Amino acid sequence: MPGMKDDWSGLIWIAVMIGGGVYLWNRFTDDPAKPPPIETVAMPIVPQRPTGLLSVTTLDTGTIWQLDADSLRGPKEARLAWIIADHSGDRKVAKRETKTLYRIDCNTTAYQTLQEVEYDSKGKVLRRWSEADLGTDIGYPPPQSNIAAVVDNACSEAFSIPTSTITPPAKASSGSG
Repeated sequence: MPGMKDDWSGLIWIAVMIGGGVYLWNRFTDDPAKPPPIETVAMPIVPQRPTGLLSVTTLDTGTIWQLDADSLRGPKEARLAWIIADHSGDRKVAKRETKTLYRIDCNTTAYQTLQEVEYDSKGKVLRRWSEADLGTDIGYPPPQSNIAAVVDNACSEAFSIPTSTITPPAKASSGSG
């Protein structure tokens, strides 16, 4: 062709023009396949009250203490907390589980044992003590003790969130009740 130096320059010029046209077309036209951007709305974080069995401490003997969060009730100055001690890891203990009900004053850390029930491995009640059997002694937990861990957990601010229903203490895996 006259005015062209070689055959390749024309092809290169055509490719540049087509490529530029495709670029401009894609740049300035709406792509129907592309969804519109989604606006995110910040949802308020609603604090949740703990539920289930919460680990409190593990003794050197293998006994595991757990707080039954579902049964925890009462105001900070008279909170009722069930502690479930799983003795299945301590082969020296005949009982497999002990449930203890404490009344705790979170303002002073004073506590009182109100009830205690021991169960065998089949869930049968071995012994039961009530407040009359245990006395009315009020104690104060020594620092870093097992009962101090109970008081700290039961007095957690997370339990200040009200619950709508009252439930009994959770059943342990041994089928006790």
